Amino acid sequence: MDFLDRYGRQLERARRRRARRRAAGASLLVPAGAAVAIALFVLPTEPELERLAEPAPSPTVTWSPEVGRPEKGLGASIDRAPVSGDASDVLAVLRRPQTERDRRLAAPRLRHAGGAVDGIQVDAVRALSKNYALVPVTKVEGGSEPMLCIMGGGGSGCGRASSVREHGVSSLSGGPNGTHWVGVVPDGVARVRFTPDGGTPKDSIVRENFYEIRVPEHAPETRIRPPKGWKAPVGEDGMIPGAGGPASGTIEWFDSAGKVIKRQR
Repeated sequence: MDFLDRYGRQLERARRRRARRRAAGASLLVPAGAAVAIALFVLPTEPELERLAEPAPSPTVTWSPEVGRPEKGLGASIDRAPVSGDASDVLAVLRRPQTERDRRLAAPRLRHAGGAVDGIQVDAVRALSKNYALVPVTKVEGGSEPMLCIMGGGGSGCGRASSVREHGVSSLSGGPNGTHWVGVVPDGVARVRFTPDGGTPKDSIVRENFYEIRVPEHAPETRIRPPKGWKAPVGEDGMIPGAGGPASGTIEWFDSAGKVIKRQR
């Protein structure tokens, strides 16, 4: 009986130890669960705005859009060479991946190429807005180095890739409805201002290195010499009244603190 008594007491002690361990485990489950719940509640979530601002993945299909205006005899070719480092080093818009949005919005603008503008580097094309695209090219008549063109509004304006850091690239048009400036400026420029001579300054916030400014001022009406055989009425001086051109004025670049980086006419 002494052996059985000892064996029974051992079994009882083992049963009690197992019961205590189960009780201890159960008591820890509630605080641990509460701690996890609190941690999940207080940890900050990623702002929805930041998620929306992330660039879309670059397309995997090679892009071969129509370029130039062959119907007018202004053909153009595609060039797969990488964009000039002079441009990509100072333009953040060229350092992000190309997206489907870039391709969709820029494709119609590439029909403004051809003739004097050729060697369209389509892999570096970026949409600046729904109406304008940044188009790097390798060939421009009269030039021997890579260029950047802003295409849209029925035409294009180009500048040397090597001078983007100093001057940017811009396109200017004007008429009876005023003056329209569009341009690309290097990283660090947060705002651009155009002040027409004798007019009111107009600012544009820079987004993806791009700005767009419209002012009501325009250049005085011009008069042009009529072509030979012109039959329509002309002025007393024998000239045809023109529509006027872009207003002259001053362009200023500002950084994010409002400091003037550059001022030019």
